[in-house]
Amino acid sequence: MENYCDETERRLVEIIRHQGPISAGELGGYLHLGQQHVRAVISHLRREHFIPICSTSQSGFYWPKAPEDIRRTEAHIKSRIKVMEEVVDGLRLGSSQVFGPPALFDVTEYMELEREAV
Repeated sequence: MENYCDETERRLVEIIRHQGPISAGELGGYLHLGQQHVRAVISHLRREHFIPICSTSQSGFYWPKAPEDIRRTEAHIKSRIKVMEEVVDGLRLGSSQVFGPPALFDVTEYMELEREAV
């Protein structure tokens, strides 16, 4: 039996296990939570409790029936990471166009590096 932080996490997993593919909005309706909160709980369950909740853009969240379900979800998440990296690159290029090229070494970055080194 899994150890959950609260009853909401337990109920969410139970719904996904028994309901089949379900959207964040539908889950939120059952749990009286907003979609963003549902996604945050699922992220927490995946990262902290290692609960293998699968998902696709088209069908929502579901419980895996085979290892291929996990692989599909991994590919889906990795493709979203790639898109977000492209967004960051676009912001950096846009920043250079608006504010000019970045300084060789930003003082803020230096301070963050110093904090991380401690």
